[in-house]
Amino acid sequence: MKRKIIFIVLSAVMLLSLGACKKEKTNAVECTGIVFKASGYDEGETLLLGRGETVTVQATVLPNETTDKTLVWSTTNPDIGVESKGNDRAVITAYDVGKATVSAKCGSFTKSIEVECVAAVMPRELSVENAEMTVAVTKREKIGYSFEPTNTTNKKVGFTVTAMGDADPDMVSVTEENGEYYVSVSQLAAVGDKYRIILRAAADNTVRASIDLTVGPLEVNSMSFRNGEVTLSVNDPLYRLAPLFKPEETTYTEVEFSSSDDDICSVDEIGTLNPKKAGVVNITAVNKHNEDITCSVKVTVTEDESDYLFRLLKKSDVTSLDAVTYDIMDFETDKVAFNAWRKVLSEDCNSFCHISDAGWAIWMVGFDVYDDDGNENGGDANAMVYCKVKVPENATEMQYVFRAHPLPDDLAKFRIVAVEEDLTVTDCTDGWIVMSNTTDMFYNIDVSAYAGKEVTFVVMQDQIGNKSAGSHMKVSLMFRRCLFNVESTRERWIEEEIYAIVNKNEK
Repeated sequence: MKRKIIFIVLSAVMLLSLGACKKEKTNAVECTGIVFKASGYDEGETLLLGRGETVTVQATVLPNETTDKTLVWSTTNPDIGVESKGNDRAVITAYDVGKATVSAKCGSFTKSIEVECVAAVMPRELSVENAEMTVAVTKREKIGYSFEPTNTTNKKVGFTVTAMGDADPDMVSVTEENGEYYVSVSQLAAVGDKYRIILRAAADNTVRASIDLTVGPLEVNSMSFRNGEVTLSVNDPLYRLAPLFKPEETTYTEVEFSSSDDDICSVDEIGTLNPKKAGVVNITAVNKHNEDITCSVKVTVTEDESDYLFRLLKKSDVTSLDAVTYDIMDFETDKVAFNAWRKVLSEDCNSFCHISDAGWAIWMVGFDVYDDDGNENGGDANAMVYCKVKVPENATEMQYVFRAHPLPDDLAKFRIVAVEEDLTVTDCTDGWIVMSNTTDMFYNIDVSAYAGKEVTFVVMQDQIGNKSAGSHMKVSLMFRRCLFNVESTRERWIEEEIYAIVNKNEK
């Protein structure tokens, strides 16, 4: 009886398993189509190859949800071979004159290409669809070309790109994709630069054609302000607006500002707000290239006492912070320390500005759309981080470690400010310090007056840029770590001369 029960149970399990397998098979999605792509091949036409010529075929299995997309390739004539290369690709090789049907089978579905190997038909002429092209930065365009006679067997081409004048030769490239050729322009290319693209027939490089390419500007699609609403006092420091553009790489960034009521708050040509009395206005920016593209922001003006200690930092930002206790804050290994630093971007930074985790540093990128370098009243700051720290009782110095990556004609600057609990502000660097583009900079500040106190340390970043292509992307300040000269940090404190330590009294 016991064996009978076990047999019944096992039988039931097997039936359930078979049922599950059958159900799984029912849910399988079968292939219902295959699409071929190959150089010189048009759907439904015979693919012509010269003796010894090869062509790569890319097959796309349909529908995309097909459960098993395995392809099995075959040919009806060994003189025209086919070899699977995986990833739905195969190479057809014409060994000798003749015809063949090359097929790809997926499940029960088969799709074929008729292939004919002929004695090579040499090209006499190569022509392009557009002898002159304008391609915008970041964009790519297909290169259209054709051969005479039209039955030329080898329709592959080679390319040479030549920079004209002072154009950078690395900014334009030609690539092949599924038998088609595309020209691409880098986002760092200078608008107006010119290039010549030479096409050469692979079968006979004396058969040529050329394209004159000009780098064009990228059209602007939309604009917006960083903040949807702004509230400021007539007593607040500099506040300046700058639109963010889409796409970010567009060169059409000139705008015209206007205010709905200049008596409450006016705006100058570079977006600086001038609050005059309490009230509400709308500030609008109109793109000079395309007046249909606009953005606006609601500005509320009060007559309250200013909450700002200086531009970008408010008193309430400092007083609301809780102090952290650290001997060293290394942003590569300590992400808790990284998150203890608050991040602020100026309202007039462009789209590329950001403060983020570079993995080994706080990455500060600030590019002022309307650069106001030289303003001694703090108008330069574009990116800023700050943190309230309990200074160790026995600390006398604090060391900051920075690195920068400016372009040759650009400069990256930093400034360190200390704010005490009574909101006394001290400039620890006596102005802005210019970074080099080579080694880390180790900057020491005197903190003996702050021993045992809670102090908010502020690091500001700014760029002096030549506004050349890519300048707004490349300039950055890497804030790597900071530490106090106490016993626990002795091995991390840098004093060797080779590290180019800059002390306050040595500038």
